[in-house]
Amino acid sequence: MLPGAASTLRKVLQDGLEGLLPELESYCEAQADARADAALAALAEHLNQALRRLREAGRFPAAAAVLADTSAAFCSGCAVFRVNGENELIGERIRGVDEERAGCFLTLKFPARDGSAFAATVETRDPQVALAGPGEISPKLAELLAHAPGERVALFPIAVGSRTAGVLYAWGEPQMGALELLAVAAGMALEAGTPAAAESGGLVAIAPAPAKPAPDWNAMPAAERETHFRARRFARVQVAEIRLHRPEDVAGGRARRDLYGALREAIDEGRETFRRRFLVSNPGMADYFHEELLRTLANADPDLLGKDYPGPLA
Repeated sequence: MLPGAASTLRKVLQDGLEGLLPELESYCEAQADARADAALAALAEHLNQALRRLREAGRFPAAAAVLADTSAAFCSGCAVFRVNGENELIGERIRGVDEERAGCFLTLKFPARDGSAFAATVETRDPQVALAGPGEISPKLAELLAHAPGERVALFPIAVGSRTAGVLYAWGEPQMGALELLAVAAGMALEAGTPAAAESGGLVAIAPAPAKPAPDWNAMPAAERETHFRARRFARVQVAEIRLHRPEDVAGGRARRDLYGALREAIDEGRETFRRRFLVSNPGMADYFHEELLRTLANADPDLLGKDYPGPLA
């Protein structure tokens, strides 16, 4: 190419790029705004689903499962404790840990006074932020979770009437506003029941919400349809493994009409993995894991899942 032609070409390209810059900036701003709007809509939908499920949970075990499920989107890990009449913290639900620690958590029990942050949360019914040391969160919990040195954790009371019925505990950069909202909503949901509920601390059984109807795959773009296909396949494999490896627990749970009670750890692990892989980044996703539990384990009878089953994730 001749030197003059090269110079002319550079000028044409430069002028063209300069002319495109305003359009590119506008396009990028529009894309950023669209992503922000989509993220805000997804957050609003997540909180709306969480509040609806909490209102319909009724009993503390079911409400604790819903609270753990929905809080996990706002931190790296979380746990829900029940507080008994002797101010003891009892492990109820946990998310963000491996199966071995999750199993140990369900046997965890310690007095609130063993951890100053727990004692303050239970006594004052105010949220607390604390260092995750043994003196703050109790030696037992510190040993189980093995937080990094200097890590901070957040504690939120689940207030029912004039008492603290439970505590939501979160770590890994917890988003305080969202988590406090969920903890308050859980307490209000447990409190807002019949007179019988008030006499029993708000622990009244209410049927879980029905699952969101499965979307029409034919109306989806190909990429979205593939995501739904992978989600449903994952759910079928997970539930098939539960039935294959724990046939006695499945049979016993069906006989007692309490599959969730018989298989709680396995079901919770599957729910959490499904939530993390498919629901967090796909607001329109159906809860195929719940559908598969109902179809394969419960023989299409929702009552077989048990009164403490927290219901669909979406």
